[in-house]
Amino acid sequence: MQTSQIKNQSSTALFVPLFYTAANKSCADALCRMLTTYGFSVRATDKLRAEVLRDACRAGMILVLGELGDDPMEEQLRLSAKQRKLCVLHAGSQELSPDYPHTHVKLYEGFDKAPDPALLHRLFITGLCTCTGAFRADACLPDETGKLITTAVGAHSERDADMCALAEAYLKAELVPYSDKQAVHWLSLAAEKQNKNALVTLGLCCLDGQGTQKDPPRGFRLLENAAAMGDKRGQYYTAVCLLEGVGTQPDPKRAVQLLQASAKQEHAHASLRLGLCYMDGIGTAQNKNKAEQHLEQAAALGNASAHHYLGMLCKESAEDEVEHEIAAQHFQKAAQAGVTQSCYQYALCLATGKGVQKDLPRAAEYFRQAAHDGIAAAQYALGTCYEFGDGVEADLAEAVKWYALSAQNGCADGQNNLAGCLLYGRGCRKDTVLATDWLKKAADALHAGACYRLGLCYEEGTGVAQNLRAAAARYAEAAKLGDPHAKYRLGKLCLDGRGVTKDEKKGASLCISAAMAGCTAAQYDTYLIYKNGTGVARDPEQAARWLHVAAQSNDSRACCDLGRAYLCGEGLVRDPLLAIKWFRASVISGHAEPDALYWLGFCALHGVGTKQDLTEAVKWLQDGTQSGSARASHLYGLCLQYGVGTEQNCALAVRCYKQAADAGLSSAMLRLAECCEKGVGIEISFTTAYALYKKAAKHGEVDGFYHVGRCLLAGIGTQRDPENAVAALKRAAHDGNLSALLLLADCHRTGVGVTPSTLLCRNLLEKAADGKVRTPDDKAEQLQTVEFFDHPDKLAIGEALFRLGQFHATGNIQAHDFSLVTEYYGRAMIEGNHNAMDEMARIFAAGQSVEQYYQAPPSGTTAPVNEARRMEAVNRMGDLWFFGQQLPKNMPLAVACFRIAAKGGNVAASYSLGWCEKHGKGTAQDLAAAVKHLKFAADAGHPHACFSLGECYENGEGVAIRSKHEAIALYKKAAAKGHAGAAKRLRELEK
Repeated sequence: MQTSQIKNQSSTALFVPLFYTAANKSCADALCRMLTTYGFSVRATDKLRAEVLRDACRAGMILVLGELGDDPMEEQLRLSAKQRKLCVLHAGSQELSPDYPHTHVKLYEGFDKAPDPALLHRLFITGLCTCTGAFRADACLPDETGKLITTAVGAHSERDADMCALAEAYLKAELVPYSDKQAVHWLSLAAEKQNKNALVTLGLCCLDGQGTQKDPPRGFRLLENAAAMGDKRGQYYTAVCLLEGVGTQPDPKRAVQLLQASAKQEHAHASLRLGLCYMDGIGTAQNKNKAEQHLEQAAALGNASAHHYLGMLCKESAEDEVEHEIAAQHFQKAAQAGVTQSCYQYALCLATGKGVQKDLPRAAEYFRQAAHDGIAAAQYALGTCYEFGDGVEADLAEAVKWYALSAQNGCADGQNNLAGCLLYGRGCRKDTVLATDWLKKAADALHAGACYRLGLCYEEGTGVAQNLRAAAARYAEAAKLGDPHAKYRLGKLCLDGRGVTKDEKKGASLCISAAMAGCTAAQYDTYLIYKNGTGVARDPEQAARWLHVAAQSNDSRACCDLGRAYLCGEGLVRDPLLAIKWFRASVISGHAEPDALYWLGFCALHGVGTKQDLTEAVKWLQDGTQSGSARASHLYGLCLQYGVGTEQNCALAVRCYKQAADAGLSSAMLRLAECCEKGVGIEISFTTAYALYKKAAKHGEVDGFYHVGRCLLAGIGTQRDPENAVAALKRAAHDGNLSALLLLADCHRTGVGVTPSTLLCRNLLEKAADGKVRTPDDKAEQLQTVEFFDHPDKLAIGEALFRLGQFHATGNIQAHDFSLVTEYYGRAMIEGNHNAMDEMARIFAAGQSVEQYYQAPPSGTTAPVNEARRMEAVNRMGDLWFFGQQLPKNMPLAVACFRIAAKGGNVAASYSLGWCEKHGKGTAQDLAAAVKHLKFAADAGHPHACFSLGECYENGEGVAIRSKHEAIALYKKAAAKGHAGAAKRLRELEK
């Protein structure tokens, strides 16, 4: 290797012989280049020669690369080094001979590769600079390395500013390896010279234990010393210690004074901290204006965090959009400068559109920045973005990931949402036990939602053992925190006495409070509370108000009940149209109430609040059946059994009855029992029928007691037991079952189970005959007509009337009274009793009065009575009441007969009914209905109907268009049948 030339030949004060025996060439070249750059005279040899030794002995310092061997000249070099500094940069781990430990400065081991610049610089600073003036500092180049070497020389020359600079280089690892111990060494030397910067930095090192033993009191004294000298950094950090009680007792008031002094010297952090003191009232009176002033100063001095706090000030007091805009601008500036909390706050602005245009994708990105920096609230917010697809593509698994990070970082919201995902397996594997663990952590942090949800887990036994007392305690915690749903659940427990002492007053109060806070479930229950007077005074008006509130909140049950209230007029003015509206609202609410489907079917079936549509009705009932409505199943079964709106299907009807019966609907139990007894859609099974009748009776069904009595009386499906039969029949009769009265009358007539008594028999029959058709407890069911399905009470009334007529006809009760026979038969016919119709048809066919018929009954067989003869008999009975023949004149009863016969297709009855409706005799005047019935009779050629309908056309009564032409045509038709009045009217019109 050729010997390098010195950079400046006139300067030979320094000489460094280098040995390469243990170093590679690249390392040696790098060292040579650097040494010559900074004014060293370099001689490089493979072996030490006499002239090299001579020159080296003259040098102020000797540097050896490699290791000294046993050569005599090397030994001489060692001896000469006793009077000089000797640096050995060696490749191995061997030390110098123990005889010369004071001459050895160990720099670096293992130069098998070229050292990086930092290690080369370390060579100068730790080794060569141990001798002041060890090289020509004025020869250093004006680059960073040269400046560092100059600083190191100055530090060794005990210049305090250079000491501080060198310490800073060690702390920041600028061109030298990081060494807090070296930094503290130089800072201590500078601090001894009362260097303010050194005092501050060394004080901070003592506070943190950086490069020295942690000693807060000493650190505070050093900082206080700098502060006393007027150093703004010292004033700031001393104030921080006084605020936080680090190394001294807290003294916020003095801290504020020091911050004020530092802020006057435009220390940005001091201005920020002073603004926060004024913001929070620490060490001084709270003053928003001064806080804003100092924060603005800090922001102007480049402190980005000041923008964050300015944003928070604006946000907390914002009353209009302008202030929200200012807050958003501050958050944006701080966020762009990397203030993590501002990234989160600015994301909130973008997500809500407060102070800035709403931008969910950008909001998600800022949430992501803050989340990556560990802000738990941002991690939670980013989780919600992924859960609901706000600004990002919805991804439940990603949402769970961020909720988990947020939860692990202590965010109660994140813990609560993570628990929610775990409870239902949304975006992760379902784990109710782990879910409750997270809920407990969030609840312990007084998260209202978590307390409520944990209460639900305890109440339902989800993820934990069921514990109603614990559930009530958690609900109470959440209720104190203002959770309305928890108030509602706690109220329900109080109302029911579950987990807590039953207290209806307290329960009602909690439910009402929850309802007022917007809990929709509580709103519905508040309606029930006021409706039933549970824990409060019964108040139908309040009940109706809360029912409206709950329905408007889209509660499907409330919508259904509100529709029912309008349908029945319960607490509201009856309005079937509004009823239909709310039933439909329940269906489209997303959680359709099954009974709403039933009511829609019911209304369509009977034309209540909507046009009658049997097919549509069956569709609603079918949907209601599939949704689990027992009422819908029952009514759908009736439609199937009787073929109303659908093809008759008794087997399917039985299945519907069974579904409704299994759901506890007692009326369906009765229908199913009747099918089993009669073999309708199912095999006959008297035993099953009787069991179902008994079950219906246990459910309080009045008709159930009647059927139980009937079965016990006749031995249907069970052993005959007349005494218990009478007891069951009396129970049914007492509750208004008219069929039971009939059977009891039979028992008293025959003496089965009771003492025979004709008088009691008559009294029971009269009681049944005078009875009214029972109306169900459910007011809505009262609207149901018997248009499709026979009402048992109505049939019982007709049968009782018929039997009374028979008793009077045969003289079994008292002396014959044939006028009563005719009246009883007539009233029985109006109730639809076929026996009465048949008997009167035979009487009329015989051309006899009732008295004659029974005094001299016709001999021989009697022709069977068909439906047409029945209707003719009913019409004839109407004529008797109409004209007062054999019976007192009674127009309403006459009209009732005409209506039945007309419906059965009797032409004469249609005319009579139309005439009565036209003239308002025995019924309200209804010209449109009159025209309808008169037209039916006129089309059949009834002359009186033609004449009467002609008058309607001539006078424009009940017809769409007044027409003399139609009138004349009808008059002609009547006249042709011999109607004198029609002929006369035609002559008058011809004139």
